[in-house]
Amino acid sequence: MLNLPKSYPEPLADLADCIYRKMHLSAPHDRLASLVFEIIEGIRDEFGGSLLYIPKGEKFDRDQRNAEILKAFDGTNHRQLAKLHGLGVAHIYRIVNQQQKPESGRIRKNQEVSK
Repeated sequence: MLNLPKSYPEPLADLADCIYRKMHLSAPHDRLASLVFEIIEGIRDEFGGSLLYIPKGEKFDRDQRNAEILKAFDGTNHRQLAKLHGLGVAHIYRIVNQQQKPESGRIRKNQEVSK
C-alpha cells in the first residue's frame, strides 16, 4: 500500500496506484512502495507542468492480438481462435491472410518509387 502525502497531486497518486498494482506480483515487496514512488517522482520531474495525453493504444493492442492469433494458428483452428478472441471466423481468415502476404509487393510510405 502506498502512503503518499495528502497534498500529493491526485493524477500522480492515481498513476502511482496503477503502477503499484501492476508491479506487486513481480517486484520485491520490501522495496515496492519506495520503487513506485521513485518512478512516479521521475515521471513528475520529466513531465511536470505539461499536459500529457496517454493514448488507449488500440492499434498496438490489435497488433498484439493478431500476432497471438498467428502464433497459435495451425491451419485448422480458425473457429477456436475466433471464439478465444471474440471474433468471427471470417475475421480470423482476414488476419491470417493479411499477415501471410509478402511485403515485397507493397510500397512503404517513406519509400520512393523508382522511375
